[in-house]
Amino acid sequence: MTAHKLDLKPRGAPPESAVLIRMEGVLAVTSLSRTQVEKMMRRGDFPKPRRVSDRVVAWLPDDLKAWAAGLPEAEKPAHELEPVNQ
Repeated sequence: MTAHKLDLKPRGAPPESAVLIRMEGVLAVTSLSRTQVEKMMRRGDFPKPRRVSDRVVAWLPDDLKAWAAGLPEAEKPAHELEPVNQ
């Protein structure tokens, strides 16, 4: 019998070794919508992507990790939280 490893990585998330993460990967790992990411970037509340080519932008994993580490802890369980207007 072989042991199965529990994979908690969201579907569509980039591999751990990713150098750059495109929008689809950002949406997968943050659980945010594209609209939310774009609004947060305009407000300066989300890291800006890097330009890879004329038509491609991507984020550095360390920029996303730093953003996530700076998020406040929830004071209540998710089912008790009031919706936040974005």
